[in-house]
Amino acid sequence: MLRHLTTLAATAILLNGAPQERAHFEVASVKVHAGPMPRIGMHPSGNRLTIEAQSLAGLISDAFGIEFDRIVLPEQLRNESVFYDVVAKAEGDRARTVGELRQMLQNLLAERFALKVHRETRAMAVYALVLDKGGPKFHESNGDDGAQGNFVVDGTMQKMAQVKCDMACLARSIRMSFVWDRPVVDRTGLKGTYDVKLQATPQYWMGKEPDADNVSIFTALREQLGLRLEPRKLPIEVLVVDSAEKPELN
Repeated sequence: MLRHLTTLAATAILLNGAPQERAHFEVASVKVHAGPMPRIGMHPSGNRLTIEAQSLAGLISDAFGIEFDRIVLPEQLRNESVFYDVVAKAEGDRARTVGELRQMLQNLLAERFALKVHRETRAMAVYALVLDKGGPKFHESNGDDGAQGNFVVDGTMQKMAQVKCDMACLARSIRMSFVWDRPVVDRTGLKGTYDVKLQATPQYWMGKEPDADNVSIFTALREQLGLRLEPRKLPIEVLVVDSAEKPELN
């Protein structure tokens, strides 16, 4: 137990330069996933969090809200093929924000996996999200009108609607839904929050499923949003995993 508390405190200090409140789940189950993989990823609901069929790298990605290729794993973890299910509940009935659930998940990983991490800045190949000629073709959000974002898959086409989304949020969404070969970082200079609609064919499907209706993300960004992706090598923040152990299962 002492080891886990030491790890947890070290993790909180290393990530942000100062200790954070140790937000914990009231109850949490961590098990090795067995059987098919019906849905992968993080599914928050109220004060509960469910994660199904996720690798340790995936759990770290969920916990810190960072893309896989910005996580630097030690050699012994790079080819790990074990997947985990996590079911957890926060204390009380109050619904938790995604940020609060992420913090609890970070602490759970420190406790159960003895996870130790730190942040570094490294030069990496990225796509810079920049303004195209003519400027943006979307507008700032108009207050809280009750609209909600959504993602819809229509064949090989991904349709995305984001509400009150800043450009960093849009860059992450583009990376997660459309771009597979490198991180996307915001370099638009836009500081507001925006309502954005985008439909394109993810890179993965462009080569595998030829279709006259396919639209590459590069074309879609220029034509629909007045943005473009520009290949660059930039210093960006990465999360370095110093060590982790097999988890305590329950």
